[in-house]
Amino acid sequence: LHPLADITNKEIEEVKHLKHPPREVARVMEVVHLLLTQPTSLACDWNDVLRTVVRIDFLKRARSINLDGVLQQAKLIDYVCRKYFAGEEPLTPDRVRWASKAVVAFFGWTVAIIAGVLPEFPTKVAGEEARRRIQ
Repeated sequence: LHPLADITNKEIEEVKHLKHPPREVARVMEVVHLLLTQPTSLACDWNDVLRTVVRIDFLKRARSINLDGVLQQAKLIDYVCRKYFAGEEPLTPDRVRWASKAVVAFFGWTVAIIAGVLPEFPTKVAGEEARRRIQ
Protein backbone atom coordinates (compact mmCIF):
# COMPACT_ATOMS: atom_id res chain seq x y z
CA LEU A 1 0.00 0.00 0.00
CA HIS A 2 1.43 3.36 -1.05
CA PRO A 3 1.93 5.79 1.88
CA LEU A 4 -0.15 8.40 0.06
CA ALA A 5 -2.89 6.01 -1.11
CA ASP A 6 -5.46 7.26 1.36
CA ILE A 7 -4.56 10.95 1.49
CA THR A 8 -7.57 13.13 0.82
CA ASN A 9 -7.99 16.41 -1.00
CA LYS A 10 -9.08 17.87 2.34
CA GLU A 11 -5.68 17.05 3.83
CA ILE A 12 -3.85 18.58 0.88
CA GLU A 13 -6.06 21.67 1.10
CA GLU A 14 -5.23 21.96 4.79
CA VAL A 15 -1.53 22.10 3.96
CA LYS A 16 -2.09 24.56 1.09
CA HIS A 17 -3.88 27.03 3.34
CA LEU A 18 -1.28 27.19 6.09
CA LYS A 19 0.36 30.59 6.08
CA HIS A 20 2.47 29.89 9.18
CA PRO A 21 2.57 26.11 9.61
CA PRO A 22 3.75 24.39 12.78
CA ARG A 23 7.48 23.74 12.56
CA GLU A 24 7.16 19.97 12.10
CA VAL A 25 4.60 20.41 9.33
CA ALA A 26 6.91 22.80 7.51
CA ARG A 27 9.86 20.45 7.92
CA VAL A 28 8.01 17.41 6.57
CA MET A 29 6.71 19.34 3.61
CA GLU A 30 10.18 20.79 2.95
CA VAL A 31 11.44 17.21 2.58
CA VAL A 32 8.57 16.43 0.21
CA HIS A 33 9.43 19.52 -1.83
CA LEU A 34 13.13 18.64 -1.95
CA LEU A 35 12.53 15.03 -3.00
CA LEU A 36 10.05 16.02 -5.72
CA THR A 37 11.94 18.95 -7.17
CA GLN A 38 15.55 17.89 -6.52
CA PRO A 39 16.75 21.50 -6.70
CA THR A 40 20.39 22.47 -7.12
CA SER A 41 20.08 24.80 -4.13
CA LEU A 42 18.98 22.82 -1.09
CA ALA A 43 17.72 25.81 0.85
CA CYS A 44 13.97 26.21 0.72
CA ASP A 45 11.26 28.09 2.53
CA TRP A 46 7.50 27.72 2.94
CA ASN A 47 6.80 29.63 -0.29
CA ASP A 48 8.90 27.09 -2.23
CA VAL A 49 6.95 24.28 -0.57
CA LEU A 50 3.62 25.89 -1.43
CA ARG A 51 4.61 26.30 -5.08
CA THR A 52 5.15 22.54 -5.18
CA VAL A 53 2.00 21.61 -3.24
CA VAL A 54 -0.40 23.80 -5.24
CA ARG A 55 0.54 22.22 -8.54
CA ILE A 56 -2.35 20.30 -10.07
CA ASP A 57 -0.12 17.25 -10.54
CA PHE A 58 1.36 17.36 -7.02
CA LEU A 59 -0.16 14.13 -5.72
CA LYS A 60 0.43 12.32 -9.01
CA ARG A 61 4.10 13.34 -8.92
CA ALA A 62 4.45 12.19 -5.33
CA ARG A 63 2.82 8.84 -6.01
CA SER A 64 5.02 8.20 -9.04
CA ILE A 65 8.35 9.69 -7.95
CA ASN A 66 11.29 8.57 -10.06
CA LEU A 67 13.52 6.67 -7.64
CA ASP A 68 16.26 6.43 -10.27
CA GLY A 69 16.45 10.22 -10.19
CA VAL A 70 16.62 10.22 -6.39
CA LEU A 71 19.42 7.63 -6.53
CA GLN A 72 21.51 10.16 -8.44
CA GLN A 73 21.16 12.73 -5.66
CA ALA A 74 23.64 11.68 -2.94
CA LYS A 75 24.10 15.31 -1.84
CA LEU A 76 20.34 15.80 -1.50
CA ILE A 77 19.85 12.56 0.46
CA ASP A 78 22.76 13.40 2.74
CA TYR A 79 21.35 16.89 3.37
CA VAL A 80 17.80 15.67 4.03
CA CYS A 81 18.93 12.92 6.39
CA ARG A 82 21.28 15.12 8.40
CA LYS A 83 18.96 18.14 8.58
CA TYR A 84 15.61 16.45 9.09
CA PHE A 85 16.23 12.97 10.52
CA ALA A 86 19.22 13.53 12.83
CA GLY A 87 20.39 16.06 15.39
CA GLU A 88 18.57 17.53 18.34
CA GLU A 89 15.09 17.69 16.79
CA PRO A 90 14.73 14.88 14.24
CA LEU A 91 11.41 14.30 12.57
CA THR A 92 9.61 11.45 14.31
CA PRO A 93 6.12 9.98 13.87
CA ASP A 94 5.01 11.31 17.27
CA ARG A 95 6.21 14.86 16.61
CA VAL A 96 4.58 14.92 13.22
CA ARG A 97 1.31 13.41 14.46
CA TRP A 98 1.17 15.96 17.26
CA ALA A 99 1.66 18.83 14.79
CA SER A 100 -0.79 17.69 12.10
CA LYS A 101 -2.56 14.45 11.33
CA ALA A 102 -2.86 15.60 7.72
CA VAL A 103 0.92 15.51 7.28
CA VAL A 104 1.49 12.05 8.79
CA ALA A 105 1.02 10.38 5.39
CA PHE A 106 3.60 12.70 3.85
CA PHE A 107 6.01 11.86 6.66
CA GLY A 108 5.52 8.16 5.94
CA TRP A 109 6.15 8.83 2.26
CA THR A 110 9.41 10.68 2.95
CA VAL A 111 10.66 7.89 5.22
CA ALA A 112 9.70 5.24 2.65
CA ILE A 113 11.56 7.07 -0.13
CA ILE A 114 14.69 7.66 1.96
CA ALA A 115 14.68 4.12 3.38
CA GLY A 116 14.27 2.75 -0.13
CA VAL A 117 17.30 4.51 -1.58
CA LEU A 118 19.63 4.78 1.42
CA PRO A 119 21.12 1.27 1.12
CA GLU A 120 22.36 2.20 -2.35
CA PHE A 121 24.60 4.97 -1.02
CA PRO A 122 27.94 4.62 0.77
CA THR A 123 27.60 4.60 4.56
CA LYS A 124 29.09 8.09 4.83
CA VAL A 125 25.96 9.48 3.13
CA ALA A 126 23.34 10.50 5.70
CA GLY A 127 25.35 9.68 8.81
CA GLU A 128 24.87 6.87 11.30
CA GLU A 129 22.18 8.57 13.40
CA ALA A 130 19.84 9.25 10.48
CA ARG A 131 20.40 5.77 9.07
CA ARG A 132 19.43 4.21 12.42
CA ARG A 133 16.28 6.34 12.67
CA ILE A 134 15.15 5.69 9.11
CA GLN A 135 15.85 1.98 8.80
